[in-house]
Amino acid sequence: MLYTGENVESPSDVTEPDLSTGQTYLGFHYEKWHDSCLQKCIVYERIGTTVVSVTQEVAAKIFSETKNAIYDLPHKVVSEAGISRIAEFCIYSADKVLLENFFSWDDVLTLRIYFSTNIQISHETLSTIFTSAFNEFGQMSRRINISEGSIFNLVPVLGAGRSATSMDDILTCELYARKF
Repeated sequence: MLYTGENVESPSDVTEPDLSTGQTYLGFHYEKWHDSCLQKCIVYERIGTTVVSVTQEVAAKIFSETKNAIYDLPHKVVSEAGISRIAEFCIYSADKVLLENFFSWDDVLTLRIYFSTNIQISHETLSTIFTSAFNEFGQMSRRINISEGSIFNLVPVLGAGRSATSMDDILTCELYARKF
């Protein structure tokens, strides 16, 4: 539940931004399956949350277009290059939601990245991977200023997922944004 502290009415003449022609940062182009790993709750132009859940199945889809051996499907092992690609996908997905809902990266209050401890990649390595992905995104899009320091927190977890019965996320990115 999101509470803004005010009565907010959604205007009737809102036009949705057209994202079909743009936003191809980090090599991703929108596909319908991208929405399957997103959960979002937005109070029009005021406050919003977005969760990007990357499961083994989603990771396989992300890697299907990549020619490098970054995912060992039978053993469900993700390499550092694979985690790097997942980080890029999470940033791409979060940026898409921000753009669709008229938010900027300056409106982001928190970005938590929950990572499963069974991926066997250190916190320091993950931090380097996400910092690098944000730096690349910032250079390409000019929509985010990385020079001010890290905008994310890494949180190790035993398991993450959309429900108690589905705790197979490799990474879960939780973004909270608010316009002041």
